[in-house]
Amino acid sequence: MELHELTQLSTQDRLQAMELLWQSFSEQQGVDLIPAWHQQVLNDRMARMQAGVEKTTPWQTAKDRLRDLTRAAT
Repeated sequence: MELHELTQLSTQDRLQAMELLWQSFSEQQGVDLIPAWHQQVLNDRMARMQAGVEKTTPWQTAKDRLRDLTRAAT
């Protein structure tokens, strides 16, 4: 598949394809997808969350907000 083929898909279809790609990566064992600098950011945020400093949002709520924003932009 070529990039120009992806850009012909609707925004919703591209987002769904992206979610499916990430799901396929997450199901692979032994694949290191997170660079060291990003892992450090995640570790720092996790520490802040555990300390009660970081505000969190349930994943479904975050996805719904992103979808709403995407629909508004198209």
